Amino acid sequence: MVDWAARYQASLAPLPLGRRFVVLPSPEMENPWPDRTALRLVPGMAFGTGEHYTTASCVRAFEDLPARPRSVLDVGCGSGILAAAALLCGCSPVVACDTDPAACAVARETARANAAPFSVFVGSAGGTRGAFDCVFANLLAETLVELLPVLAARVASGGVLIGSGIAFERGGVVQEVSSAQPLELFDKRTDGAWWTFAWRRKGL
Repeated sequence: MVDWAARYQASLAPLPLGRRFVVLPSPEMENPWPDRTALRLVPGMAFGTGEHYTTASCVRAFEDLPARPRSVLDVGCGSGILAAAALLCGCSPVVACDTDPAACAVARETARANAAPFSVFVGSAGGTRGAFDCVFANLLAETLVELLPVLAARVASGGVLIGSGIAFERGGVVQEVSSAQPLELFDKRTDGAWWTFAWRRKGL
C-alpha cells in the first residue's frame, strides 16, 4: 500500500519565505539555511504552505511594518503558518481561528511542530474579545468584504489589518468598502493576479 502522504511530503522542498523564514514541509527536515528561521509544517488538508503569493505577501507586509506588533489575530488561519510566523517573531499573545475544524487541527499541529504556543479555535473574528495590534485576514475578497466591520473592530487603535486573498479585479471593491471603516490604507502590493492590502486603524 502506497503511503501517499509520505510521498507528497517527500516531494516538497524547503521554501524561503519573506526575509527571515524558510518553510520546511516536515517537522524532521533539517534547515538548509541556518541564517533563516525554520517554520515547520505538518502537511494536511489546509491552505497555507507559503508557496502562494497571498501567504508570502502577508509575511512580507508584516516584516515591513515599522514596529513589531505585540498581539496578533490570524483569521482564516488555514495551516497556521502566519500565526506561527508571528509568534516566532516574538509576538504574544497570538490567536488563530478558522471556520473549518480540519484546518484548525492542522494549525494546532503547526503550533506543536514549531514549539509555538499560539491558541486556535473554530470560528471567526466575531468569536474573539478585545483588540489586537495586528490582524491577518488571508481570505477571499467576498469574505473579507463581509467581515470588514468585525475585523476593523478587532484591530487596536493604531494597529494594522493585513488582508489578502483578493483577486486583482476585486481590489477596487475591497478598497471602496474599507473606506467606510475606521481604516487607512497605507500599503498595497500585487503580483498582477492577487492583492494584499494593509490598513492602519484610526484612533478611537
